[in-house]
Amino acid sequence: MDFPSRFALIQEPRPPVVDTNYVVLHPMELGTPVKRVAAAPLTCSYCGAVASTYSEIAKAGWQCEFCGTLMAGSKVSKKLRPALESATVDYVLEGASKKKSTFNVIFCIDTSGSMCVTSPVTGPEGGEPHYVSRMAQLKRAVHAQIDSLARDHPKCRVGLVAFDSNVRVLGDGSGNEELLAEDALLDYDALAAFGATKPDCLKKTVKEAKATLQEKLEQLTEGGQTALGPSLLVAVSLAASHSGSQVIVCTDGLSNIGLGALHTSATEIERSYSQAFFHKVGVHAVEAGVRVSVISLAGEECNLQQIGSLADFTGGTVTRVRPEELATSVSAVAQRPVVATRAKARLFLHCRLMAYQAGRPIAEPTGLNGELRVLGSVSDGCGDEAFHFGSTPSEVLTTLPHPPPEIPLRPCFQIQMDYWAQDGTHCLRVITRDLPVTDSTQQVRAERTGQRRDTRSIALALGSVPICGGFSSTGIARARRCNVFGLRLSNNSLLCIASERARGT
Repeated sequence: MDFPSRFALIQEPRPPVVDTNYVVLHPMELGTPVKRVAAAPLTCSYCGAVASTYSEIAKAGWQCEFCGTLMAGSKVSKKLRPALESATVDYVLEGASKKKSTFNVIFCIDTSGSMCVTSPVTGPEGGEPHYVSRMAQLKRAVHAQIDSLARDHPKCRVGLVAFDSNVRVLGDGSGNEELLAEDALLDYDALAAFGATKPDCLKKTVKEAKATLQEKLEQLTEGGQTALGPSLLVAVSLAASHSGSQVIVCTDGLSNIGLGALHTSATEIERSYSQAFFHKVGVHAVEAGVRVSVISLAGEECNLQQIGSLADFTGGTVTRVRPEELATSVSAVAQRPVVATRAKARLFLHCRLMAYQAGRPIAEPTGLNGELRVLGSVSDGCGDEAFHFGSTPSEVLTTLPHPPPEIPLRPCFQIQMDYWAQDGTHCLRVITRDLPVTDSTQQVRAERTGQRRDTRSIALALGSVPICGGFSSTGIARARRCNVFGLRLSNNSLLCIASERARGT
């Protein structure tokens, strides 16, 4: 495991000369196999940290290296022993299901009046441009993806949900179309349960339903308003029958009818209601292992602030494209492989360290010193997660059930990832690392300025510099930009440390 500095810097909270207190997680590494152990982890009863290769387990028991709690009588079984020989291990919480794995892809298609707008398109050989409507280009893109899915994933199931002033559920095209209108667009519970109450909407595989799907797609026409919120909820409910499924929303407008509706002059209260709705849909999607991706046409007013945060929360993407780029964008989103679903990551720190946000320490509801993040579905191209940490205030230390231990010369950092692998196995991946400490800022500065070239440890300044994140005015998540060392570690680790403070754009 490589690090860009030799020491961890311990100092009083102040504007730091060096701010390197970030732990960077690479969720995509969940697709990389590590040692699996079919045994329950040895867990601290107070803070929840798991014993690792860095733990000392004596006859009296295991004293947690994170909070100092003594787990009296702790013993290492024969099955558990291999887990304590590795710094990265998967604990199998639930075995794979014997049911054959498959997934659903639901295309949620905007058919509102604005989709009839045309734009000039020039052929590959040049010449005079011809005008093609947004709907025609979207149909062409989805048509091509149905062909690709039938060829590459013939056993998956594909469904269509179209929305204008109403929501039309076409499913795989083999059954009767369902029309949802007026008051039905305001009934959250009924919309969320639609997929469970109408299982026949996706009874055929894409290989079997390909011709019917493409025929139904070509019959779509433009007109009316934009019931984006209700259609999205229905699409998620259809996809939710199989973990690892996805919803692809293609729209050019602002949700303006039904649940989640907004208008250009919406009040702050109306915006908060809309945001709460999309967040609730996001939670529903994550719990079902569904990711939501959004393709929005550039130049149009789309509700990206709310739906963009939902996509990011579920592990999906938000892409703004020109109409002529729809085919490429739909293909890129539909073909992203999923390596894990329902993923959550929790950072554990020594009790004298705390997770920080916006320059301030944060505590979980239990008062523990860590941070939990919901990752949702993890697929190819998903971004890294940067955790910021700093010193624990003295008033927090006094809440511990026993005197807090002094920070050791090599404090431990641990990330626990609860996730479902693509083979259906429910796992807990535990990654633990330790680093040496120093109280000399000169030593850390020397590392940063290149005076030391050894890259086998890292500087960790325990200051209080905030990480920049959140959403821009367009609603697209800002990347947490860090100058990160060792993004791909030799021992398939998910854990490394950033060497530069995050900067927003």
